[in-house]
Amino acid sequence: MSTSNRRAMAIHFERGDRLFKRRWYSAALWEWQQNLPSARRNPADLARTFNAMSATLMEQGENRQAFIKAELARDAASQLPADHPQGFFAHLNGALAASHHGDLEVARALAEGALQRSTSADVPAERRAQVMGVFAYIAISSEQHDIAAAWLARAQELPPPSNERGILWAQMLDLAICRGLAGDRAAAETAFAEAMGLADPGVMANAYVERGWMRL
Repeated sequence: MSTSNRRAMAIHFERGDRLFKRRWYSAALWEWQQNLPSARRNPADLARTFNAMSATLMEQGENRQAFIKAELARDAASQLPADHPQGFFAHLNGALAASHHGDLEVARALAEGALQRSTSADVPAERRAQVMGVFAYIAISSEQHDIAAAWLARAQELPPPSNERGILWAQMLDLAICRGLAGDRAAAETAFAEAMGLADPGVMANAYVERGWMRL
């Protein structure tokens, strides 16, 4: 790849990353779309771009489109070494998207693939925690509350994801739901209070709804 093409790719990807962090998701997707022609020359760059697009689409609630982008990322990552982090991210994004639109068997298979690839030192602890959160969500959906609690406890043993309040909030909310379904109201109330302390305003309503159902 020429120096000019690589520079253009870096500019578009980094600009998209900044926009994503500011929650300007449509603008971030546009930047990553501009990045694709250059990224196609390298499987790692291509997988990284599709993974970024998948994460952005999930933030917009476009889970089926996010799943498609994750599949494209997995296809690109299949050309990389088995322990390459982009392979992990592609499986994780696919598992998250599948679980969000209710395809739990596909989510389980992809989460298992992500877990197998999670040993790389380049995979952040908070992303490993997300994999365990998928397994916990599947267990909750199957009314296997003890298994769900075990996955969440395993996630909490990982190093603290200091800049990922959203991941921590999701873990704590799932733990609260688990405790409530298991009949341990006091532990559930404690976990709900912690989840609400971590929640952004946009997801606070979810915590109130889940706590309301638990109390009923």
